[in-house]
Amino acid sequence: MKVGVLALQGDVEEHEYAIRRAADELKINVDVVRVKKAEHLNGLNALVIPGGESTTIGSLARRNGLLDRLRGLTINGLPMLGTCAGAYSWPGRSGTPWLVRLVSQYSVSWI
Repeated sequence: MKVGVLALQGDVEEHEYAIRRAADELKINVDVVRVKKAEHLNGLNALVIPGGESTTIGSLARRNGLLDRLRGLTINGLPMLGTCAGAYSWPGRSGTPWLVRLVSQYSVSWI
């Protein structure tokens, strides 16, 4: 299994550690990769979006060419886990542009 951690801002290392520790406890093999560019999204089975400052996360995602790919992967059902600002700053299954909004049950996907 290949799990990406959006590495634009926030507690990236802590999320990587938590994923690896959970994988060890569950005795499953997980390759954890940092996602900084659109090509880093290739082949992911899931994505974690750490918290941080939501408008900065959105701005950096746009600047790094990630926004459209994230929107497409979300619409196509890639499991995602967002913590704090990461929980409400990704585009959601509706494809709504990246913005700060309340989390609806429809837009939240869990790994």
